[in-house]
Amino acid sequence: MDTATPTSFYRRAADNVMFFGSILTLIFDILIVVTTLILEVTRYVRFAEEWVILAFCSMSTGLLFSIGITLALKAEGQQCSNMGDVVVQKKDEFKS
Repeated sequence: MDTATPTSFYRRAADNVMFFGSILTLIFDILIVVTTLILEVTRYVRFAEEWVILAFCSMSTGLLFSIGITLALKAEGQQCSNMGDVVVQKKDEFKS
């Protein structure tokens, strides 16, 4: 019987979140490029609303990456209030 440890749970969760975040970002980025090309070719101004919505969706997938990074850090046993703390901590480890 497979016994899942908290670390393996967080690692799998981080991998899944990062994978789906990257897929969603790729899809939204392709839609933004296609929408921009259609805007350039047709000069259809009212279509700009859809472009803004797609851009917002693409940027909001950054939240998935933040969640994935947090889960990955938790899997490594690190606690942080923000990413700056981790960067400083890692920098200090390299100095010593």
